[in-house]
Amino acid sequence: MRAMKSRTVLESVNHHAVLGARVYAECGIQKFRIEKSRRFLAHALEGLGPGRKTIVELGCGCMDISGPLSTFHEVIGMDCNPDAVKKAKELYPQAVASVAVLEEVEPIPGDVLVLCEVLEHLNDPGNLVRKWLPKFKAAVISHPIDEPLDSGLSAGDHCWSVSENDLRNWYAIGGFRLDEIEIFPMGSYRIGLARGVNA
Repeated sequence: MRAMKSRTVLESVNHHAVLGARVYAECGIQKFRIEKSRRFLAHALEGLGPGRKTIVELGCGCMDISGPLSTFHEVIGMDCNPDAVKKAKELYPQAVASVAVLEEVEPIPGDVLVLCEVLEHLNDPGNLVRKWLPKFKAAVISHPIDEPLDSGLSAGDHCWSVSENDLRNWYAIGGFRLDEIEIFPMGSYRIGLARGVNA
């Protein structure tokens, strides 16, 4: 990981809490990423066998990835942006969405953890991964790959430029086996998306 900007947890929360609700499933450039992430999540669930599962999405935004599954599974989402959480509740009333400072929340156990487009925003992403991954049977993680340090992408939101090796390492930190990884373009980004299971 390479540092792009330094923010305290409070500064990061205050920055993201005022950005408004962004429904990425309706965004031309982001829709492709959301569809791929939903497929990876479906693969993770299939790997766990039949039955109702608990999905936890941290940095859930409007729950574009996990929300559609709330009819069939218990879906819990957390985000620091109140507008995004409000929109998630409107779109997916069967899901449980709450406003939270992710780096201060105590991990809860579940079946699949979703960390898509969130780790690059956090003050200490490695600590969050160490705390949360061992509580789950499977995980889906994505983030930009090798973002230039002077990048203004994502309105300058990102604190870290992360590599494909970092993406693989999140699973190693959590004691997981990496089962699937894909690097693909999204506009001027490259996105890394991966799925793994608790070894």
